[in-house]
Amino acid sequence: MKGFYVIVLTAAIMGWLAAQARTGKVRKLGNDWLFPPVRALQAIFCIVLLMGTGFVVWAYRGPRTDRTVGISIGLLFMVFSAVTWPKALHLSVSGVHQRSWWGGWKRMSWPQVSEAKEQPDGSVVLRGNNVNIIFTQYHAGREQFLEMTRDNGLLIRML
Repeated sequence: MKGFYVIVLTAAIMGWLAAQARTGKVRKLGNDWLFPPVRALQAIFCIVLLMGTGFVVWAYRGPRTDRTVGISIGLLFMVFSAVTWPKALHLSVSGVHQRSWWGGWKRMSWPQVSEAKEQPDGSVVLRGNNVNIIFTQYHAGREQFLEMTRDNGLLIRML
């Protein structure tokens, strides 16, 4: 019965995050439009990062026999949150760009976008020149994003 409550709680939190994204505001930065992930999602990732740090500290200060497992679990949590941390999308007249997981930029001009698909989970993937840019359901301004992609000649296919 506990599993049922975990599923219900997880579904409620994910639904709440999606609702936050629907009411989230898009920001104008110079000539770019910034589509950030919602702050609540960033807070969850920050909690996971802190939890991983706590595991590492606990394992290092704890019994010697538990160090390897505790540090490994903590490092997995830390690496997971660092690699999958939600990144903001930047749209401009010339194209779209987003930070990659290692900190560099993924850039595509509008003519370079070869494919735009909406995934079953509600995320939109823009592909072109060996670059994938993902707009998740937890980014602010979904309707404005879809409108701006249409204005730039992209037709988003449903998967």
